[in-house]
Amino acid sequence: NISLYINELFVFQQALIKFENSDLELEFLIPEKGKGQPAALKIPSLNITATPLRFLYILGDNPLPVAYQGIEVLVPAPQAFVLQKLLILSSRTNKDKYNKDLDSIMSISKFIILDPELQRVFIYMFNSLPKTTRKTILRVLIEIDFPFREFVQHLRQQL
Repeated sequence: NISLYINELFVFQQALIKFENSDLELEFLIPEKGKGQPAALKIPSLNITATPLRFLYILGDNPLPVAYQGIEVLVPAPQAFVLQKLLILSSRTNKDKYNKDLDSIMSISKFIILDPELQRVFIYMFNSLPKTTRKTILRVLIEIDFPFREFVQHLRQQL
């Protein structure tokens, strides 16, 4: 029996959508399939509500095992997280969410760019995406004036 000592519970229509404490944030997500999909999916047997998220496959296809309180948990690789956030940023209309995503992209990207192995994995993940998706990512990198211009130029050459 695992006790996470939850400080905050976020509840949507009487079902849990997120656990959060100072060490861990756990959200219940499902792939967003397109327009017309409900804003969330209630799973009564677990008493949770799963939130749809675009491009979830990028996160799920690139897991990173991390130990948390003696338990191995799979989390998205940081490179996958950045790629997914760049794609979401391309259609964000909420300014606060846009800025939050942009801050996440910039802070995590610094670590990726400075580590040759993380950078290599990022390029591999980028190249595994469909060409139209890669073009969207490059467009967003240019729009946000991504500070690592040589890296963006290298990604352009991958097309």
